[in-house]
Amino acid sequence: MRILFFGSDKFSAVILSELYKNLSRPSSSPSVYPIKHLEVVTPSGRPPAGIHPPPSFNPVLHYSNKHNLKYHFWDKKETRKMILSKKYFDIGVVAAFGYYIPSEMIDSFPNGIINMHGSLIPKLRGAAPIENAILDGETTTGLTIMEISKGKFDHGRVLSQETIKIPRNMTSNELRLHMAEIGRNLLMDTLANLDYKKQNPISIDEKLSSKAPKINNSTGKIDFNKCKCQQLHNMQRALNDRSGVWCKSGSKRVKLYNIISPLDSSIVSRLQVAFPGAELGSVCYIKENSLLGLKLVDGWAGIGDLHIEYRTKISAFEFHKNYLINSTFVRKFS
Repeated sequence: MRILFFGSDKFSAVILSELYKNLSRPSSSPSVYPIKHLEVVTPSGRPPAGIHPPPSFNPVLHYSNKHNLKYHFWDKKETRKMILSKKYFDIGVVAAFGYYIPSEMIDSFPNGIINMHGSLIPKLRGAAPIENAILDGETTTGLTIMEISKGKFDHGRVLSQETIKIPRNMTSNELRLHMAEIGRNLLMDTLANLDYKKQNPISIDEKLSSKAPKINNSTGKIDFNKCKCQQLHNMQRALNDRSGVWCKSGSKRVKLYNIISPLDSSIVSRLQVAFPGAELGSVCYIKENSLLGLKLVDGWAGIGDLHIEYRTKISAFEFHKNYLINSTFVRKFS
């Protein structure tokens, strides 16, 4: 089978490595599925002139260069012309690509294009299923391999699915890489049984449909009128590799790091006695633990480090020394 792979990030690079592993095996060696030819489509994502991109800038591009895989930049007109005119590839495989693929391009592949999506479709359709699963407090998620539908993101016949547990403290980046490792075998099994899976798609219940919107800066903003301890814990897990968790002190944005939410019950009890009328968003210094206490709807969270806008990152102790007086509430985040 001749495959054109579409991808852009670390998740994509892991899936690409599995395809390459099957491509590069000697013909005398047993293979999960024989891949005769493999090329790659990825965004150029070029940095400003004069800046050499590190390997993490585009992991798929880095992997392709390292293993001498022919690649094409998606944002080049020549790439789209090549796909439409060449009609050389049997199937397209998409993993964390993030760009709309037009109908005429899908039609150029005899077996269409299949997409690996980071949720159990129809749940969490959208750009950020992994982050949104954690934000929603889900304890399980999964992978779906589906046909790409013309004109719609994350629709099409479902060919394969696998359920994956989410440990309580796992971050989005950790979950992404864990899912990619599981996705290796799921993809190869799907390719090996492609005809059967197309004839016997998995039925899904659209009543369970939900969305996974794109992550942006506002996603990490704490709403102190609503935010509970578990929600803040989930925000840190989901967003620290992306936009981060933040609030405001006056007009300045404050990013929060090393969040412990909720705090240990013994610490919370002491804070409740010391500050019975604390408003939501109030902060105090907890000397015994070198943490800032942050008042939330259902309790207290601990903050280890902060980054105030236009300044360097500081510890809770440094914030206490510079911004709090006598361990009382002279700052209230919003």
